[in-house]
Amino acid sequence: MKLKSLAGIGICACITLGSLTSCGLGLRQKTGAQATAQAAVATPTALPTAAPLGTSIPLTSTIDLNNAPVALGEVRPAQDAELMFAVQGTVEQVLVEEGQQVKAGQELAVLDLRPFDQSVAAAQAQVDQAKAKAAALTSPPSAAQVSAAKAQVRQAEIALRQAQSIEPADLAAAQAQQAEAEAALQTQKDTLSRQKTAAEASVEKAATSLQEAQANYASAKKNWDYVQETGNDPANPSVTDSKTGQKKANKLNDVQQQQYYNAYVQAEAGLRQAEQAVQQAQVDAEQARRNEASGVQAAEQQANQARAGAQKAQLPSGATTVSMAQAQLDQAKASLAMLYPAPSEADTAQAQASIHQAEAQLAQAQLDRENATLRAPFAGVVDQVNVNPGDRSSTSGSAPFYMVDAGQLHVEADVSDIDIGAVAVGQQVHVTSASLIGKEYTGTVTTIASSAQVAGEVRTYRVRIALDASAGLRAGMQVRVVFGGGE
Repeated sequence: MKLKSLAGIGICACITLGSLTSCGLGLRQKTGAQATAQAAVATPTALPTAAPLGTSIPLTSTIDLNNAPVALGEVRPAQDAELMFAVQGTVEQVLVEEGQQVKAGQELAVLDLRPFDQSVAAAQAQVDQAKAKAAALTSPPSAAQVSAAKAQVRQAEIALRQAQSIEPADLAAAQAQQAEAEAALQTQKDTLSRQKTAAEASVEKAATSLQEAQANYASAKKNWDYVQETGNDPANPSVTDSKTGQKKANKLNDVQQQQYYNAYVQAEAGLRQAEQAVQQAQVDAEQARRNEASGVQAAEQQANQARAGAQKAQLPSGATTVSMAQAQLDQAKASLAMLYPAPSEADTAQAQASIHQAEAQLAQAQLDRENATLRAPFAGVVDQVNVNPGDRSSTSGSAPFYMVDAGQLHVEADVSDIDIGAVAVGQQVHVTSASLIGKEYTGTVTTIASSAQVAGEVRTYRVRIALDASAGLRAGMQVRVVFGGGE
């Protein structure tokens, strides 16, 4: 928990100092008898020569309390912080202990990273899929599609010339051509549907392989990290000494350590291959869906032409037949032109928006993984550890860690509005603590609050004091501050 606020400490000063008659005036407004009694007990003496930094001054170096403001204060660290995880998960490692000195950025605890790694991989796959769909908008048609469309144009041109020549049509041949085209249409539908189904199954299979590769990589990395950290066998960390019967670390030799490293490298390579396989399977599946749509469309056009030919064989020759042949030629040419992509601005904008959204989700997943490791924000001491491996992290409630930077202690005191006029920046102060009897510390006023803190009828100002030396003091100690000694 953080050090408590000093609000109200100045109010208690008049109670702690038994000789005071009021919070604001007790130290400087005394009756004559009281002043005489005090003078008889403690005659002011000259302050001793300044002590070296890091030493304390005996309490015999007193100040004339008749004119010196006095307040209660609290020893404060340079900074402190309650540290909490920014994401939720299961704590896997707690890397520090209470009282341990840590550096800025040092890892304090790590959550189980496997869910975060999976989220990053899934987000990356979404980015790749969005980019593949955007590329599909402008990708050229396959050679087979172009050939089929051109063949339809040629057939339509022949049909138009035949209609213009007004030759008697062979109804049986036209009907046979129609039946052949109908059968070819059904075969094309069945073949392309099977190809699409196989491609989609390949995506599912690749995704399953990716999950297995991710799990294998996480296990291999965990083992290799453990070997690097301890030098022990992760599968059997300890063994029983045959002589003493005591448990001892099961240390690995260089060859065994190399085996764990090789397993880690192989698992990482397997993970990359699995990710590439998923991406390729997704591209193949998208292409299979496009092939199915275009292939069925081409086969239907051929069937429609065959149907039209059979119908034409039953119609009288003339202007109507020529018009129908011309319309079929125009349709075939339009189908050929449609094969070359020309996406609209709206389609392009939507594809780009999908890419940006997927990239934002990837960035968030990567940030969550980074936040799964809790690090020290500054160099200092871990004062409290309130978490154990296996605990669920929380983004609210009690903090898992409390840190204090006690490298440069200072004092904060609340001075009453009556005494604040006698306090100035640069003024020398003397500090004592009931916890350290016989010791006195010196310091200098560095800041004075510009506005008062109000508690009922009492108004106080927060004053910060830089200590010349702080050996023996601890953050959170209550101290007595005497202002005086010149600026």
